Amino acid sequence: PLAVQIETAAKGSISRWVCGEGTATAVKMRHLFFETAGKVVFIGKDINNLPLQEGSRILGPRTGSSTGTWLAGLDDRELLQEKKLIRAQHIEMEQELEMARASLDQAVKNQRLAKNQYNRSRKLYTKNARALSDLEEDEAAWQAAMSEERTARARIKSVQASIAGLEARENQTRIHLDNTRIHAPFDGLIARLNISLGDYFDPAGVDHSSKAALLETAPITLIDEGEIEVTLN
Repeated sequence: PLAVQIETAAKGSISRWVCGEGTATAVKMRHLFFETAGKVVFIGKDINNLPLQEGSRILGPRTGSSTGTWLAGLDDRELLQEKKLIRAQHIEMEQELEMARASLDQAVKNQRLAKNQYNRSRKLYTKNARALSDLEEDEAAWQAAMSEERTARARIKSVQASIAGLEARENQTRIHLDNTRIHAPFDGLIARLNISLGDYFDPAGVDHSSKAALLETAPITLIDEGEIEVTLN
């Protein structure tokens, strides 16, 4: 007899396994590099307080902090010295501003007293109870007091402008300092570590022409291994 194979016709899902070779990459990956040039003087540590290496686990920002683990740093001694100098100048100018405000308060009082004296002298002069020379002398004193007040106000504006300039310099220095440091933006693993102590880093040396080139030239590549994507060819 003829062999017959029977299958029951039914609705259902059809699936098929497809095998191939591909590249596994982390969905969340970040190439980290300095924003300025300089000598690498600091390499951080992982969560186990061991020197960073490929495969090290590090932590990103925690609650109440804007930066994660400090991973690497360039020589920032000049910037720190400049920041210290600016801070000292800022304190000095704040003290000078306080003195200028005190001088203005005194100048305002002197101007009011001189004005009142002049007004009294003018009334007495109209009643022939005070000499013209005395009136002119009191008027000159009032004019001098007003000039002193204007000078005090101008001095305050000048000091405030100097303080604003120092604050701008301080902010700029802070930005430059941030550019010499690499912090972890999220929790993850060090996938590539292309720098070591003593190396000189130049942003121009980072090759952005391709993913592979960037992986080879970026100082640090950080990944979150929690989600991996495989591209099959």
